[in-house]
Amino acid sequence: MSTSERLNKADDTASTSPIQKVPDDVLVELFLAYVVLCSENFRLRKNSDTMPKGPIHLGGVCQRWRAITLSTPSLWAYIFIELRSGTVSPFRVANARSLLDLFQARSGACPLTINIKIELDYSWGISSQPLADTLAASVERWRHFVIDDYDFRFMPLVEMALRKRQPWSMSMLETLCLPTTAFWPIQSEGLGLSLELFSIAPNLRQVTLFVASRVLFTSTGGLQIQLPWHQLEQLGGIQVTAHELMLLLRQCPKLIQCHKISIIEDDSVTMPEDYLRHPLRSLDVYFQWQYGDEPQIMSSAFAQFFQSFQMPELLDLRLHFRNAGGLPAKLSAFRVFLESIVSLRRLALRLEGESVLPYEDLHSILATLPNLTGFEFSQEHRRDRRKHIRPNPTCSPHMIRALSPITGGLLPKLRTLSLLGRVEFNCQELAEMLHARVAANAALEQLHLHYDSDSVGPKEFEPIRDILGARADIKVVDSKPAIRCLSKGSKNAAARLSKGDSS
Repeated sequence: MSTSERLNKADDTASTSPIQKVPDDVLVELFLAYVVLCSENFRLRKNSDTMPKGPIHLGGVCQRWRAITLSTPSLWAYIFIELRSGTVSPFRVANARSLLDLFQARSGACPLTINIKIELDYSWGISSQPLADTLAASVERWRHFVIDDYDFRFMPLVEMALRKRQPWSMSMLETLCLPTTAFWPIQSEGLGLSLELFSIAPNLRQVTLFVASRVLFTSTGGLQIQLPWHQLEQLGGIQVTAHELMLLLRQCPKLIQCHKISIIEDDSVTMPEDYLRHPLRSLDVYFQWQYGDEPQIMSSAFAQFFQSFQMPELLDLRLHFRNAGGLPAKLSAFRVFLESIVSLRRLALRLEGESVLPYEDLHSILATLPNLTGFEFSQEHRRDRRKHIRPNPTCSPHMIRALSPITGGLLPKLRTLSLLGRVEFNCQELAEMLHARVAANAALEQLHLHYDSDSVGPKEFEPIRDILGARADIKVVDSKPAIRCLSKGSKNAAARLSKGDSS
């Protein structure tokens, strides 16, 4: 049966279907949501195809849907290409190129979201040049460009393609993401990757690099990656010392959000006596203790970091601690840093691996933040040498009582509380705290309890559900919780931050 006959048959059988009564503009919105979902699902799993074909599948349902897909360029503006090592063949490369050419043609003048995950074998480097040429043909329409070039063999091919088609511009590019943890060669022999390609993008605002400091900086401390740093608003994925972050932030006066910033210690650098004042709004920082490290090594980096900056406009702060046997003794620098931020509204503390934060230290931190409206505490399992789960002394009953207006009065403006993972608490005391906050006109708007199944039985949460109803988000999770309240709606949050909205 030909395609035309199949579509006519589908039209005949569906002519009385309720979906036929849906207006075209509503169908377009549904189709857009479906296409985005297809791309996301494709990103999260291994695939036999080289590219998701959402609009192609929709257009195969009936003639009306085909007409809608062909007349809606935005449906074709999401491009995801995946070529994994061991599966690359002439057919797959040609298929990817054909689909890429089709999507670029049917997307018209729409800005493109491009996501490429590619692992080229040595034998397929130059052989993939036609695919790179096809991709480079749409460079003026790249808006969001994400590439995981596993062995850095494909981006040099794109660079060659762009050099062949001078002049060109990246006038629409807003987002650049290179999600790899491998060493990133800024300058190499032959087909070496050069990020200078992106230095001419006048509207580039968001950059995620996942690079180590030795790649980001020269041996003399200068930046060796050429990007329009002065115009960036969001930056993430870098591993730096506190001193290097200070140097970088000086180059980024418009930066409002830093995410996944990993801080490492460097005894060879003497920090300046003065601090850097920066208008950052959102900060997500990782402190990681390597196995065998002396606690004072990262304690020094921790104190060094918070002695180096003042961020009076900060709204969101997320701190991750990995394998911190005893969290830094030098909390005074952290408290001084917090006391200088009257605008801080949301704080997340995530303890991973063997990290421990005694209740007394946590209390002293929160006591400096009376204006906090959102607090999140996340704790992984802690196990002894026999793999038995060890108790965590952090979120003890003392913590719950401290949040009650009657017995503690901590965080009087708190509206969102998140307790995630292996957190020790008593449901009855938690319910009493919630009752007290309601009576004091300080009721929580949201409570997120993502608890380990071994911690508490589900029936024990009934008093809490009675108080909060739908505002209580209670569920069983595994032993490695994910950040919840600060990551939800991150795109909207970023938009609010850029507009200066602290709500």
